[in-house]
Amino acid sequence: MKTRMQPIGNIWSQFPRTVRDVALGCGKQVNIEMEGKETELDKTIIEAIKDPLTHLVRNSVDHGIELPDDRIKAGKDSAGRLVLRAFHEGGQVIIEISDDGAGLNVERIRQKAVERGVITPEQAQRMPDREVFN
Repeated sequence: MKTRMQPIGNIWSQFPRTVRDVALGCGKQVNIEMEGKETELDKTIIEAIKDPLTHLVRNSVDHGIELPDDRIKAGKDSAGRLVLRAFHEGGQVIIEISDDGAGLNVERIRQKAVERGVITPEQAQRMPDREVFN
């Protein structure tokens, strides 16, 4: 069992380059921080979550973090902050990916859902924000 366990840092080691490449392509500045690199997971789980984690990291940089000028106007540092965190809790491994970007625009999500026919305009008006985010 012990030989199957690997630190999550093995896949996290690729993310600084991913973040740098995506940030350069988008004209953004992003600092990445990683906590809990030594947290161990089964090798098969690490392989299964590698691509979804990469997708989340790329989305945080591409869609979550604003352009430097917009961040400065909002009173933030010009460089965004992306934090990857892994830890054990209650017999499970928790992986958190967070950024200090602007967050989700609930009205824009509602508009896109209506445009794509996912919901009707009436449903969009009645829908609580939490459900829109889900």
